[in-house]
Amino acid sequence: MSFMSPPLDLTRIADALDSLHVEIEDIGGALCSDMKIAAALMEELQSIDRIAQHIRSIASVLRADDHHEAIAAIGVEDLRQRLISDQGHPLL
Repeated sequence: MSFMSPPLDLTRIADALDSLHVEIEDIGGALCSDMKIAAALMEELQSIDRIAQHIRSIASVLRADDHHEAIAAIGVEDLRQRLISDQGHPLL
């Protein structure tokens, strides 16, 4: 007899990612409010913003009724390409 695990609740995973997105955006915003830090760490702050965008996009894909359409709608090209398999089809 094989054990069947319950299906993943992708909405709960998306909710967790949304929380992380808000947290990282808050951190980035706080760091940007100090002009010395912002000037000294511009590339790092841009990375924080890019990570937040990726997190938000992944959460949107997980929450979507049509994962293929949601991946196609991702505005961040490198992430969209990473979520598409070698055959041009989304991994989900």
